[in-house]
Amino acid sequence: MVILQRRLMLSKKDEVGQLAEALRKMTTQLPAVIGNVAVSTSNVASGSEELSSASQAMAEGDAEQAASVEEVPSSIEEMSAKIMTNAENAQKRVVRLLLRLWEP
Repeated sequence: MVILQRRLMLSKKDEVGQLAEALRKMTTQLPAVIGNVAVSTSNVASGSEELSSASQAMAEGDAEQAASVEEVPSSIEEMSAKIMTNAENAQKRVVRLLLRLWEP
């Protein structure tokens, strides 16, 4: 870090004196400006990290949701197969029952 220690001491009222006064004010205020820039840079870095974490969490959530969506068709197929099996078994039982009722 550069430390500005030299102070201009000119008391002229002409253009050179005005320039010297402007430079003196600038060197007085420059450390505060640099400090504000450093704080702002830190805030931006922190915000970027938070945004990155949020984006990663969203991506993970999207991946989990996609995996769940992929499971739905196979679950539906499995349920459909079980329903068909149950329907076939019920039909067989009804046929057996009807055959017993019609037997002499």
